[in-house]
Amino acid sequence: MNLRLRLVTAVSLLILIAMAGTVGYMWIEDLALLDAFYLTVITISTVGFQEPAGGFTRPGELATIALIIIGVGTVFYTATTALEFAMEQFLGGSMQARRERRRIDSMDNHVIICGYGRIGRHVWEVLEPGPRQVVVIDSEERKAQAARDAGIPVVELDATDDHSLELAGIDTAEVLIASVRSDPDNVAIVLSARARRPDLRIIARANEPQAEKKLLLAGADRVVTPAVVGAERMASMVEQPDLTDFIDLQFHGDLVELRVEECHLEADSPLIGRTLATSQIREDSGAMVIAVVTQAGKPILNPPADFWLRAGQTLVAIGIEDQLDRLRKLANR
Repeated sequence: MNLRLRLVTAVSLLILIAMAGTVGYMWIEDLALLDAFYLTVITISTVGFQEPAGGFTRPGELATIALIIIGVGTVFYTATTALEFAMEQFLGGSMQARRERRRIDSMDNHVIICGYGRIGRHVWEVLEPGPRQVVVIDSEERKAQAARDAGIPVVELDATDDHSLELAGIDTAEVLIASVRSDPDNVAIVLSARARRPDLRIIARANEPQAEKKLLLAGADRVVTPAVVGAERMASMVEQPDLTDFIDLQFHGDLVELRVEECHLEADSPLIGRTLATSQIREDSGAMVIAVVTQAGKPILNPPADFWLRAGQTLVAIGIEDQLDRLRKLANR
């Protein structure tokens, strides 16, 4: 049971005991409502004890003993829980905020995920095994706590607020993902992020297909519409069952294992000055080069075997994580 629920339960129990004590004294000792309530409060709070005029009856004495045993214990439990709750909220909360602030301030080239809903959570689950650091922005307490429980530093503010982007370290971030539930909010996030960081890579979620154009105009580099992607995936299962069955079977139904990644060739790469055939990329890494982006930014799809590799080019390869990792090591020893 979490601390908040414990406190609510303790206070509720204390109220019930006070009500029961008041009704009991009214019924057993024939006291007025205020007198019965006063006697109950001073009994369970241990601030004093005063018998009614003439003393208690035998049933009243037994009721008082029970009230002291149960009530006093409940009062102390409630007080302890309230103090613990206050410490957690005011001291623990501020300490946690400072720790998160320090973590975020130390980050560089990290990913900002705006919205830790279903899509944002899945993005984190895919990124989590890798080296990238992530910051989440979400104003909903439940989602923010879920992100914290996953070990992610959180900015618990509205992602459309420019201040939240600043607190999330937008000035040093590499990628921002706008994935809140509202398309207008995603547009606002993209506009703010692009105005602050013209060079930032921004990926946005479009909940409705018609929002895609607005997000691109706002400055998003890429827009993903989950409903459209899911529909295309299901359609491919109908139109190309052999291919989709192969992918599912080969990778145990986990499509994220099959990845497409870029590998930039630096000037000191051992692959420079060799052709694709003589580089033996396929043989040594297992990854397959499906495209090369030239120094001028022109993509060449399915490059021929005699294509020469030059500094500044970017290889686009497909493979599982281990194969792509070997390719990165091969290209930048």
